[in-house]
Amino acid sequence: GPNTQDVWPPDYSVWPPEYRPTKCTGVGREAQITIPSGLGRYSLYVFRIGVRNNPPSTPDWNKWSMNFNDESSDPFQGFTVWTFTNMAITAVGAMKTPRAGIPRTATPVTIVFTPFNTVPAKPPKEQYGGMIRLTVPGEYEIEHQNDNMKTCEVQLFISDRSEIFESTDYVCQVENTVKQLLYMAGDKTVRGAFSYTLIVWVFNPPTSTLAATWRMDTFQRFSAEPDTALDETEFVGYNVNNMLNIFQVVNTNNML
Repeated sequence: GPNTQDVWPPDYSVWPPEYRPTKCTGVGREAQITIPSGLGRYSLYVFRIGVRNNPPSTPDWNKWSMNFNDESSDPFQGFTVWTFTNMAITAVGAMKTPRAGIPRTATPVTIVFTPFNTVPAKPPKEQYGGMIRLTVPGEYEIEHQNDNMKTCEVQLFISDRSEIFESTDYVCQVENTVKQLLYMAGDKTVRGAFSYTLIVWVFNPPTSTLAATWRMDTFQRFSAEPDTALDETEFVGYNVNNMLNIFQVVNTNNML
């Protein structure tokens, strides 16, 4: 285009406007592109194509291929999907929350994840750095203080505990009871390709339910604008069960 003409790579041939594609139809995983005859032999052309949806994670077989004029390319490497890997979620208690009138107890939930991109630390003279956003299903509620900022507490550390985030390294806030916003407020980053453990406290739904979808995404800036998005993924949570009415431990042999 006119904005990149001055930096056009010399190895690429310019696509003649009279041979520009006249039609493009998406059929599942295939794109059928109609191009008039006339492209130069042995010329190296480049084009851009939009993809409606990326997969939830990078496929094990991540190869693309192209057929043109009765010729086929060798499978070539696709791009890495910006998403978390090695996701795991464990809840200390999977019991439903009691009805009104009975004190509630928040359940610690441990989430293990490996980001692809690094969530940056707080730059100088900025309020925060990047952000981690956790969204729980609508029947759950993230525990928070009843203050104006709806502050919350978490534990965040590299899974081998080689680096532990202190309370001064982040600011945790809850939005609409189901979104936890974790702002980087110190000089620590959440580094790509490292396994992290995040422990949050939630109130389970008041009824037993099957595992629902949780969501986690990260942003380069705390404003969470779409153009600052980094990784995102959805993962299945845990089943919520009925509560035991009575739970007793009896020392039948009077052992100490």
